[in-house]
Amino acid sequence: MLTLGQRPKMTRAVALENSSQRSVFMLKERTIFHRAFPIIIALFVYLRMRTADYGFSYDYGAYLRIMDVLSGLSFSEMLGEYLTFPYIYTQGLIPVEIGFGLLVKTISLTGASPQATIAIIAAFSVGLRMQVMQSLGMPPYWNILINVLAITLMEANALRLGLSVSVLLLGLRNIYWRRHYVGFLAIALSVTFHFQAVLFCVPFTILYIITKNVKLAKARLVGLVIFITVVELFAIKLIPFLAVDKLQDYAARGSSNSAGLSITSGIALFLFGSTVAALQFKGLKNVDSNFFSIITAASLPSLILLITLTEVAVLGDRAWQLAFIMFAAFFFINWSETRSKLVPMLFLITLTTIILINVLLRFPLSNFFSPPVPHFIPYVEQGR
Repeated sequence: MLTLGQRPKMTRAVALENSSQRSVFMLKERTIFHRAFPIIIALFVYLRMRTADYGFSYDYGAYLRIMDVLSGLSFSEMLGEYLTFPYIYTQGLIPVEIGFGLLVKTISLTGASPQATIAIIAAFSVGLRMQVMQSLGMPPYWNILINVLAITLMEANALRLGLSVSVLLLGLRNIYWRRHYVGFLAIALSVTFHFQAVLFCVPFTILYIITKNVKLAKARLVGLVIFITVVELFAIKLIPFLAVDKLQDYAARGSSNSAGLSITSGIALFLFGSTVAALQFKGLKNVDSNFFSIITAASLPSLILLITLTEVAVLGDRAWQLAFIMFAAFFFINWSETRSKLVPMLFLITLTTIILINVLLRFPLSNFFSPPVPHFIPYVEQGR
């Protein structure tokens, strides 16, 4: 019998039950935050983009004009007189892909301003990408780092490419989960947001279908990747001779410091080389390793384009940016044992760090993360 002020003895069973209840509660809290995290980040992106001004980034002003012009067109005009598939052409406006144009028009029907339309698309793109990466088992800190990089390169500058990357990633995840119809539909949709996605989508689709239906020797698989790369290079070399304004614009931009052999492309080569070596680990030939092998092989042509396309650098840059996001997103699936991943992981960390330093500190591309990173100075302010 208890006297006043005494506590009842807690039995082991009661202690375990209380501990179990606390664990369940904490797990529920983590699960709720885990699911809400992409939504929270998407909301942050929306609010940040809504406060952007004309000098926010290299291409923000151009996208304001794009939203303004597209919202003034009708669906019949987009699908009729202004359509030269896959681009919508209007006077005084750079060509934009049909899927992106229709999306902008749909959002504008709600009364959204050009600034709000950009913010809505950017928020959706980032939220979707973070959710997909989260579902693939990417650690939270890596999810944030990769998306800081993606936002700087894409949503803050190349909005169409950012949306295309997010939808493509969704498609690849569904294929990885054996939801093939939805997956390939999303892949096709991604091309309508940014046509350069074909530089990854075509190699991936060919490699996936062939490897799923035909058992290829390693030498033949390597030969197939080389063949796809040569075809892409040959097609791109024909750009100056094609009467397509959008492609001519890419060719007119000329060379870039990021193209060709550099520290970035050199480390990327070591990253892919070490990954291929790790994929050969005999004890781990499973569904994950097979799928990641296809992702790696489909990314290699884009890396080669980055190194070789010095005269049409923007194509090589964009192709590599897209492929790198795909590669990084699937790096954390169970494609190899942890020990054999150490070297590729080291190169991935190094490469990601160098790219982040370049686009955030050395050569800022936007004011999305400013402050604390250095302020982006628009060309107008630089007197160019």
